Amino acid sequence: MTPGGPSVAVVLAGGLSRRFGRPKPLFSPGHGTVVGWIAATLRGLGLRVYVSAPDQVFGEVLRVAAGPLTGLLVDEELPCGGPARAMATALRLGEDTYLFVPGDMPWFSRDMASKLLQLSAQEVYSSTVPAWRNGHLETLLTVVGVEGLKALRTACTAKGAAKARPSDALRASRRIRVLPASLLLHGSLDDRPLLHINTPEDYPYPSPRGERGPLMGPLDIDNTEASRTYLEALNSAASDPRRAARLFEEEAELLLEAGLHFLAAQAYRDAYYVAMSAELPDAARLAALSGKIYDTLEQGGVKLW
Repeated sequence: MTPGGPSVAVVLAGGLSRRFGRPKPLFSPGHGTVVGWIAATLRGLGLRVYVSAPDQVFGEVLRVAAGPLTGLLVDEELPCGGPARAMATALRLGEDTYLFVPGDMPWFSRDMASKLLQLSAQEVYSSTVPAWRNGHLETLLTVVGVEGLKALRTACTAKGAAKARPSDALRASRRIRVLPASLLLHGSLDDRPLLHINTPEDYPYPSPRGERGPLMGPLDIDNTEASRTYLEALNSAASDPRRAARLFEEEAELLLEAGLHFLAAQAYRDAYYVAMSAELPDAARLAALSGKIYDTLEQGGVKLW
């Protein structure tokens, strides 16, 4: 862990695991439960470890499976769900910077986690995220500053159920440090430390979300203008949807210029949601722009480097 980096890690373990058929954090791949493995790895790095849960009952099950914890984080009642709500809840810990780890990474490794911490941006207003070469960002495995989480909490209220996403914290960050998968996995031929399991078939044969690409250093992206535009759009969503849709589209264009196509697709999607709710004529066009980027990412991406 580097000086000034996060001292707290939150394991996001409250998902419904519909496709997997049972709670993924409680899956036992041979070295205890997934949540227990991740928590032990994070404790070994000297971090204070919390596990998030949607309610107290399931939280107590996770607490037993995870082993010694600094604490359990039960989701607050917020008008959004999933990992976005869990991340917004973490604000009550009062930290400047947080490491979030999804509870469905059975091959999560100390080496990869240590590398992520060492390379994380130090500024309070910054966020760090791993990326595959096709531009797909691992938005649940992030180091996020408090300002990004405050914006995510605002997004939970402004955007409502199913529309606030963990990436809202990145979009609100003034500087985004992108860590190529090749850098985090350097020295290993195994992609699995960065992989999730979504279905039973993913274990033991998971598929990476993209190529590693060439070995290169972190990409530091000045996101000041896009983040300011995003926050203006967020604050206008309820009172002036026409302006909000225009600002989300402007944010998307700025993100495209920066090479952050994954985030741009989500900005276009927000523009679409606002336009659709206000019955604006641009809704279909904005949906098509978002869909085109998502399709491109699935077909091999735009090559972030």
